[in-house]
Amino acid sequence: GGGGIDIEATDGKGRTAFELALGAGHTNVLKILNELRARASIKIYATTWNCNAAKNPDHLMISALLSGGLEAGDHIEQYGMYIIALQETVELNVSSVLKNKDISLAWEQPILHKLNESRAEKLPKFQLVVKKHLVGMLLLIFALEPIRVLISNIQLFKIGVGAGKTIGVGGNKGAVAARFRFWGRNIMVLNCHLPAHQKALKDRNSALAQIWKKLNVMSPDSKDQVVLCLGDFNYRLTYNIKEFKQVEGLIHNHQIGSLLENEQLLQERKQGKVLQGFQEGKISFLPTFKLEIGSSKYNNKRVPAYCDRILWSNDTKVSLVQQHWYRCLERIVSSDHKPVSSKFEIDLYPSESKHLETSSKSGSLTSPIDHSYSEIKLDSTSTP
Repeated sequence: GGGGIDIEATDGKGRTAFELALGAGHTNVLKILNELRARASIKIYATTWNCNAAKNPDHLMISALLSGGLEAGDHIEQYGMYIIALQETVELNVSSVLKNKDISLAWEQPILHKLNESRAEKLPKFQLVVKKHLVGMLLLIFALEPIRVLISNIQLFKIGVGAGKTIGVGGNKGAVAARFRFWGRNIMVLNCHLPAHQKALKDRNSALAQIWKKLNVMSPDSKDQVVLCLGDFNYRLTYNIKEFKQVEGLIHNHQIGSLLENEQLLQERKQGKVLQGFQEGKISFLPTFKLEIGSSKYNNKRVPAYCDRILWSNDTKVSLVQQHWYRCLERIVSSDHKPVSSKFEIDLYPSESKHLETSSKSGSLTSPIDHSYSEIKLDSTSTP
């Protein structure tokens, strides 16, 4: 519904159109996909959060993280895919960098439970599609079963920068990422955590350049058609700490435009230094860092900043990306960062694109379904 694939539509026996088609063979799959071609899109919920080493995420925390900022009782939107990018899932110290312990289950299980708990028995359920971690960074992607069927050729990446990379164990900063094909489209998702502190501007730019180079992001070789890049980018406002009261006043008066005039990432993008070809929605929320834990009061030891961001890039000849909203999740107060979330809708078949085709000999889909995985580990000494 809503102009996208109606994955909830059933035949009266709880079987979705995709399930019926897949059960009947490729010919019917192709028929249904062609019928849906003109309105084929997928709605995606994306969120990024530096959780400040939150332990044992509970039901309320997960509910708030997946809520899109809506209050209990509000209409909950339906999505085909959820992208969860977390940073600092563990404390960033020498021990955690060396151990690189995988704590993903602590997040994966309650998120999956929350996504599926209210779904009727016969409706398709969410499944884990992507899981990748590096020290405190964790990327999780969940999709409904009929959507999962159309995801293939998954590649996973990790790139460490900062502390630890010189000893070959990754880094306390960097990126975890995934590439996959969805309905014949090449999609990439990156979860980035860049060097901290206001004066580390060049280090942040350098880290992005390293990630982009090693992963060939948006390069002709990569053939990326849709890229979502989200995380704790750690870019700051250019005020100094002595101007904290001035910044606090701008926040109190909701003068977001004045704050953004002094925002590093916007300045660097405007000068063409980073994230060229990427877009970001209008920022209408207050700074997401640094909050007093347990409240929405800003910590006066740091100038408030828009550390947490979501950007995207796409080949408009192949796939159109529409951002419906971009907001901060104010209800979560268990970290010194606020999560940021967004609703995207990816139109997989713009008007100028061609119909799905079949092979004249086999009658099979031109992009056969192949649930294959490969993992690529990139450290300070390796190349793609």
